[in-house]
Amino acid sequence: MEASIKLLWLTGPMQGRELKLPSGELSMGPSGDIMVPIEQREVINISVDEKGVMVKSNLDVWVSGKKTAHEEYLPLGQPIELSGVGFILGRGEQELIWQKLPPHLTRNSSRLSNIFLLTTSLFALAIMLCVLMLPAKVEPVFNPRLWLQSQLNVPALHQVDASWGSDGIVTLTGYCDNSTSMAKLKEGLKQHSIRFNAKTTCTDKLVGSVESVLSANGYQNVHVSPTRRMGEVRISGAIQSSEQWDKVTTELEQIQGLKHWQVANDIGGYVQKFIDALREHKLLNDVMVERRQESILVTGQINDDVRGQIYQVNKNLMASTGQVVDVRFENIPIRDNLTRYLSGQIVSFGGNTSQPFVELNNGSRLTMNSKLENGYVVSHIDLKGLDLSRDGEVIHIPFIL
Repeated sequence: MEASIKLLWLTGPMQGRELKLPSGELSMGPSGDIMVPIEQREVINISVDEKGVMVKSNLDVWVSGKKTAHEEYLPLGQPIELSGVGFILGRGEQELIWQKLPPHLTRNSSRLSNIFLLTTSLFALAIMLCVLMLPAKVEPVFNPRLWLQSQLNVPALHQVDASWGSDGIVTLTGYCDNSTSMAKLKEGLKQHSIRFNAKTTCTDKLVGSVESVLSANGYQNVHVSPTRRMGEVRISGAIQSSEQWDKVTTELEQIQGLKHWQVANDIGGYVQKFIDALREHKLLNDVMVERRQESILVTGQINDDVRGQIYQVNKNLMASTGQVVDVRFENIPIRDNLTRYLSGQIVSFGGNTSQPFVELNNGSRLTMNSKLENGYVVSHIDLKGLDLSRDGEVIHIPFIL
């Protein structure tokens, strides 16, 4: 069972990072369960339970610079030092902030220093002999719980929970952002001979399952996208209440992991179909397409002939969908508008038809399903540009190199 205790390193190579502590008896040290360099000893033994963390080894415990009895549970939210290792403890939901480890509040004594130096000198030979007699260092014992916890710290797996059974089998539940990250985790579990039972739902698989149900029931021009809540999707398109749609809702209720779905028969779905129609007629050269209130805005320096063709595409689309949507034009350069959606200018396009990518001048690379800081997701990439989608809204951005 996982405890609700975590620590934030204040010193060492991992300072500034958090580590969730599993319940049970653990050891800290160069060859311990928690591998960390310590001073003057090989290992520190600790015990973790729901009440907190207790030091089992007989050593000095410093809390906020003051020496404290080690027989008590370590306090939460205060800087702690054990054999030169500094950290802060907190509950799982508690925000921990890095701070400088305070100095020890003790009186320096030259007499004690001399005694220490004398003692060190007297025992120097004995220590050297003991070192020669020490057994060879053993390899650190692999701790599957700590390893799995570190794997679940990646953003794509933050919503995945792990529950260990008494038989040593770990059950994975919750949601993952994409199935690729989950596949890598499963492969790692197999390599470490960890038995597992995966009951997770990945967002891309969830969207695919919903799309399959819609397609099987005759809904071909419908767009499905994830929302910002796990287990929820948004369905955009020309959808009307009917027996056909009632059948779809019954089948959607059977999809594992699908908590809720939104249906939007609005302009968002129309914009997607409009972009697809322009792409089919090869009319997306150097134009940007986006929604502006209840109309569609086409931006770019295009001639009257191309503008007429775009008007005709919209006319045909309105006739086939039954929706009435106005298309407006802005005959201005596009480059300045792109910064509203992308973190940099597009500098190159590469990959192949199955795995295309776009590189920006800030060094970042966008691929299919890449998520931007503004919440948009890359839903399409080809030689003419890329589409961004967010909660049913779709934008087409052209390549201007």
